[in-house]
Amino acid sequence: MIVDTHAHVWDPARVHYPWLRPGMGPLLGTFGYPDLAAHLDDEHELESCDRGEHVRAVLVQAADDPRDVEVMADVAADEPRVAGLVVWAPVDRPELVEGEVERAGVIAADAGTRVVGVRTMQHRHEGGAWLARPETDAGLAVLDGLGLAYECLVTTPEGLAQLPAVAERHPGLRLVVDHLGSPPLGDPDGLARWRELLAPLAEHPAVVAKLSGLFPRGVPAREYADSVREVVDVALELFGPRRLMLGSAWPVSLVHGGPALACLAVDAALQAALDGDELLEVRAGTASDVYGLATVSS
Repeated sequence: MIVDTHAHVWDPARVHYPWLRPGMGPLLGTFGYPDLAAHLDDEHELESCDRGEHVRAVLVQAADDPRDVEVMADVAADEPRVAGLVVWAPVDRPELVEGEVERAGVIAADAGTRVVGVRTMQHRHEGGAWLARPETDAGLAVLDGLGLAYECLVTTPEGLAQLPAVAERHPGLRLVVDHLGSPPLGDPDGLARWRELLAPLAEHPAVVAKLSGLFPRGVPAREYADSVREVVDVALELFGPRRLMLGSAWPVSLVHGGPALACLAVDAALQAALDGDELLEVRAGTASDVYGLATVSS
């Protein structure tokens, strides 16, 4: 079993995606059921996967918009391999969080899936220390009470530096660090700073991280696999296999060499470092635990 914990779908005719701009090439347009199905079928082709293995996906919100869950649910209704939805909720408006989660849960249930976590596109707010605001902190407390994971999308060192304090204030809240906190591949000084910021966050046992979004972004092809292995080794040292998950970041990966490029590099790094049982934890066990995927092996 493999769980792709970070896939997206979107429909610009129904939802506004502020980050989706002209010039983004293959990301423009709609990504729906047939596209996701083809992507999941392709994940069978990873060199390390037996043909008998199954791939399931967790769909992650792509807009801070209540209509976004409707787009995801429509895809989930047609694609039984969708294991759960990470939805948007107005975390900085704590009085509205539970109601929005409940609404999204009804929509998900009607599509044969369920809400397994919440995320916002908070990287737009990092400069204002959005996660440290009292109202945001109160919203995170609501999520903790609901037993849902909160996915942290940080794209700068400043954003990553905020997270240990969040984990300290909410020790029971399962925090999921998307894209491993955006390590700058191929930048020795930047990677040293990234590791320095990630280490205190990893000391909190409720924090897990996704091996996702590790795209080349200017790293020479001959150095890419080694760069990925470097950050995967750091992640394994800090978190261990029971607190790491796989994610393709599809379809954003289409503009970074395609989903197979990063997935194969991550998988090769994991196989070099882990035994079979540990590899299974990263591929599916951690996701099953974090998202409560009781039927992950069915």
